[in-house]
Amino acid sequence: MRRILALVLSVAMVLILPVFAFADGFYNSQGVWVSTGDEVSSTEVTDSNGTTTKTTTTADGTTETVVTTADGEQTVDVELSAAAAAKEEAYVTPEVTATEDVATAPKVTVELPTGADSALVEIAVANNSTKVTVMKQNADGTWSVVKKAAAGEDGVVVNVEDGATYAVVEKALDFTDITSSWEKKAADFVSSRELMLGTGVDTFNPKGDITADMMMTVLARLDNEADITAETTGPNWAAAGEAWAAKEGYAVSGTFTRADMAKLLYKYAGSPAAKTEVLDKFVDVEGLDADTIAALAWCNENKILEGTSADKMSPNGTATRGMLAKVMMTFVGTIVK
Repeated sequence: MRRILALVLSVAMVLILPVFAFADGFYNSQGVWVSTGDEVSSTEVTDSNGTTTKTTTTADGTTETVVTTADGEQTVDVELSAAAAAKEEAYVTPEVTATEDVATAPKVTVELPTGADSALVEIAVANNSTKVTVMKQNADGTWSVVKKAAAGEDGVVVNVEDGATYAVVEKALDFTDITSSWEKKAADFVSSRELMLGTGVDTFNPKGDITADMMMTVLARLDNEADITAETTGPNWAAAGEAWAAKEGYAVSGTFTRADMAKLLYKYAGSPAAKTEVLDKFVDVEGLDADTIAALAWCNENKILEGTSADKMSPNGTATRGMLAKVMMTFVGTIVK
């Protein structure tokens, strides 16, 4: 009787298990979880020149082709399925290793399903750090740094365009006056994205106060309207930022506070809904206008701008270059993801 009962239960489980399907996978008839990203078929071929081509098809219909030459150069082509593109989380590509030379850097191309103009993708990087970023190939064959490339846990997170080719590079500058790990991480991030440069040949001046012109220039660079050229790094470096600010309706003044920084970032992000109650723990925000409160709340909620102590936001305090670098690293991650 027990054997009969066990057999009945086993049959019932086989019939029931396929019903338990979820957005990111399902249980198969053997009770094994199958993720929609799991590979269902894979082939690998090495030609006479030592070039290896590995093609993988995942359960959601995405096809990945990874070509590795004998000298280690990598090319990744992904044909993203509609199911993968529809997910809110980033699609993670096969892993590559970033190099400093864009010519030999791994190249990643993503083909999107019909109707999709862009998709959130995390390009997995074996030597991942905030030094690593991506460059996009232009129509004339040149390469441009993608400013809005977030630092992910496994690689670089970016909204890729259909059919565009991206090179994965290490591009950060080296600075001799960085004394803390968080300053180095932030300086690597902003310099590799060409959002901030040094104040000298090899100095970043992380403790130096920022001005409105500096902030506007960083945002103009983020908006691809102030490239890193002699015109934006020489004596007239602030002109491009001021021109961008005037066009976008940003007020520029000589003084610059933490609240000013929050308001500019909040406006750039489109003034999204803010949970003002996150500021209840700060005793120095009373009396601020509604716009400033909303900006500080949104920045604090998204960990873009932390308090200076457990109960102080210091809205009228000055912001340093090191602080701005850290803020921009978090801000880019917020608007990309």
